[in-house]
Amino acid sequence: MAEQHGLRLLQPEKLSDPEVLGALGAAGPELIAVAAFGQFLPRSVRELPPMGCINVHASLLPKYRGAAPINWALIGVRPRRV
Repeated sequence: MAEQHGLRLLQPEKLSDPEVLGALGAAGPELIAVAAFGQFLPRSVRELPPMGCINVHASLLPKYRGAAPINWALIGVRPRRV
């Protein structure tokens, strides 16, 4: 969806890769949004954008833990436990 709207995406396997850090720096982001990335964000990445980083993770949705917590949160329905 982001690419369809002309937004650039970066989905690196390792943030420690110098090419990734260079690409981030060259992009000059004002804000970095991270969702379900599964890696620690190094300080160099967190401090890069002037507006900071937003890290959205399913663990922040305890009401919807289980299979597909983000999907359930968007739907607004609490999944049933079997």
